[in-house]
Amino acid sequence: MQRHSPAVGDETETFKLTLEDRARINRVFKLADAWRSPEPVLVDGVYIDLSCDVDKEIWKPLHTLGAYGERQSLYGPELIFPWTPPPVRAFMAERIEVIDVAAGSVIMISLVRTAQLKTPYAQFGDDDAHKGKQAHLVVVHPDKRVEPVSRPLVLLSEEATDAYLFLDDYRSAYHTLLARLGARAGIDNLDELVDEPLEAWPKFSPNLSQTYRRAILALLEGGKTYDHEPYVAFGYLMARAEAEDRLLAPALRGLQADEKNARFKAGKRQKSRAETEKLRVIARGIIVQDQQISLSKCARMVEEEIRKDPSWSFTSDDKWITRHIRELFERRGDSKEYRPRRDLVRLGMTQE
Repeated sequence: MQRHSPAVGDETETFKLTLEDRARINRVFKLADAWRSPEPVLVDGVYIDLSCDVDKEIWKPLHTLGAYGERQSLYGPELIFPWTPPPVRAFMAERIEVIDVAAGSVIMISLVRTAQLKTPYAQFGDDDAHKGKQAHLVVVHPDKRVEPVSRPLVLLSEEATDAYLFLDDYRSAYHTLLARLGARAGIDNLDELVDEPLEAWPKFSPNLSQTYRRAILALLEGGKTYDHEPYVAFGYLMARAEAEDRLLAPALRGLQADEKNARFKAGKRQKSRAETEKLRVIARGIIVQDQQISLSKCARMVEEEIRKDPSWSFTSDDKWITRHIRELFERRGDSKEYRPRRDLVRLGMTQE
């Protein structure tokens, strides 16, 4: 059977938009433009004025105001627009008291403030990864009544990785990693290069670490093979590279401080031993005279002797002296008492 291709003008085979479809698409475009527009945008009778004193090239809404979906319903402003589907309204109304925005209403920003996403160890992370802003909204109803919106419009930068991960928005989190990598590599619009061979890339920043360079290679491998393993490696290498950025310098400073402290303590111990050597010299002389003398008695005799030395500057009692001459003594058998070390007695000498 011969098959005939439909004529170009065959209306039965031509996709046509209904008036409702056209209105919906037009609405989506207007809502998307509202953030950047310097003037209020009129959408189905509702004026949306998102003018505010922030750099809109850096800060962008987490959700398009007026769009609807699960995340918008859970985290976005509790606004119900004339075009919001009834199931979405019911879903939101179960969780928060919603605000109905009728035609003739005006939505505007009353206040923008900086906010931090509360994640574990956020104070140790990169500020760009978890910081954001909150744009607090008000609704001016047709009757001139002003109603504040309890949930703010969340604004995030293109590097707010932690925020997107917190919201399980992995696609956006991936693009934030690309932006962060591009900033460190000194490459604008790095996301447009992921399908290009490395030879087509501009030169990296000379200060770009080897770990970041390996992350780029993993990223390119993922784009070439479409396997998930290189992307897993990319995420790991980015985390490691950023950890190196933040932790390597403090770790090196800590290591240097530990080494300096160890040298200081060693020098202090040597100085302390040299200063207290006089106690051990006196103790050795006493042991020569009494090879069975106890540690405590020897310490008392050393104390009596050292008091006669006008050059001795330490304030010392027998307990303090005991600590410094104990190395010349040992315990014998089951006795708890310390007696002169047998090797010293056996050799008939008191010098080590």
